[in-house]
Order: sequence, then C-alpha cells, then structure tokens
Amino acid sequence: MPMRYDKELLTDLLKALPAWGLVPEKFLEFILVAVEMFAHRTGGELLTVETLHEAQRELAAAFLFAFKLELFPYTDFDDLRQKAGPFIDIDRTISRVQDWKQQAAAVWDLCEASVVTPNQETVMEDALEDLRARVVIKKLESYLTFS
Repeated sequence: MPMRYDKELLTDLLKALPAWGLVPEKFLEFILVAVEMFAHRTGGELLTVETLHEAQRELAAAFLFAFKLELFPYTDFDDLRQKAGPFIDIDRTISRVQDWKQQAAAVWDLCEASVVTPNQETVMEDALEDLRARVVIKKLESYLTFS
C-alpha cells in the first residue's frame, strides 16, 4: 500500500537537508530520514523492516524519476542502501532536522515578538527555500500521494 506523504514535513526536510541531490549518500540519508519521520508521524504505521524498505524504495523511485538523479557508482537504490546505509546515523540526522526546525521557529517568533526584523537577505533566502520545496513537491505529486 502506498504511503501518504505530508507536504509540510517534506518541505521541512527539503529545507533542513538541502544537499539531498548532490551525492548518492546524501540522497540516501534524506530518503531514510524522510521515511522514518513519516512513519513516526503516522503512529508507527510502518513497523516491519520490509514495509520500511518498500516505503524507502517508493520515495526514492519518485525522486529518481522526477529529478533524473544518478546513483553512480551504485547500481540502484537497494545497492546504495546496502553499501552506504550502515554509515548513516538516522537518529543523529533526525535530531539535526528537529534542531533546525526549532531554531528557525525561534528566530521567526523572536522577530514577531520584538521590533527586530530580519534583513531583506534573510527574508529572501527563506522565501527561496520555500519556493524550491514547493517546486520539488509539485514535481513529486505525479508519483506520490500527499495528505
């Protein structure tokens, strides 16, 4: 059964882990963390290793097809996960994502609560990150189901 993806969470992940498309290992890290966080958000819907792997393959396939990513020197996603997966600390990356989200929210809360306003460059960078994430999600809508 295909997983339902949350656009807000995917947006946060795309902004927190912007290097997902640079090298295969960063792509794998992004996919593993995304599926883990989606599964956690749905109350542990994906409990078995097999269903987690299916969800990882589904999400990876959507990204690979939509963005024509190369996994060289790996033959496919399963090869990448098998060879590079043991070196990825999912819990540490999830913690980094959560820290990024808390810090970003704290900065904007501080700006709203005081007379301090972010400079124009900061506002533009944030808007650009949002736009990039929306473009990625729009491309993925043909391949994934969003809630």
